[in-house]
Formats: sequence, C-alpha cells, structure tokens
Amino acid sequence: MPRRDLEQAAVVVGPTPLHGADIVVPDLRGGFSHLIAALTAEGRSTVSNVGIISRGYENLVGKLEALGAQYIIEG
Repeated sequence: MPRRDLEQAAVVVGPTPLHGADIVVPDLRGGFSHLIAALTAEGRSTVSNVGIISRGYENLVGKLEALGAQYIIEG
C-alpha cells in the first residue's frame, strides 16, 4: 500500500469486527461516521444526540430506511 503524507489520515487494516456499543454523537461529521459504524456493527448500538446528524443531512430517516437500517427513535 503506498504511503501518503497527509496531514490527517487513518489507515485501517482489517477485517476488524465492530461490536454494538452506546455512542454519543460528538458533532455532525464525526457523528455520521459513528452512525455508519453502528449500522455495520454486530449487535445493538444505541446512538445518542442524533439530532445533530438529522439537522445536517436532508431526509436522514428516509435514507436509513432505504439502506434497510433497523432503528428506533426515542424521545
């Protein structure tokens, strides 16, 4: 794999299994990344503070449904 000198980068060598967890959304972009990780994880994840994400992405619920996501919105 070629090395790139980037100011901010992450290299993930996998497969690394993800497991369900309780997650608090920190901000819009980071929160969306947390949400995608939760969707791909084995088991149940509880994602709190999702209002940040839903305000930043149009029709978030519809897009999750189109992906086949199973979720419960509380509160």
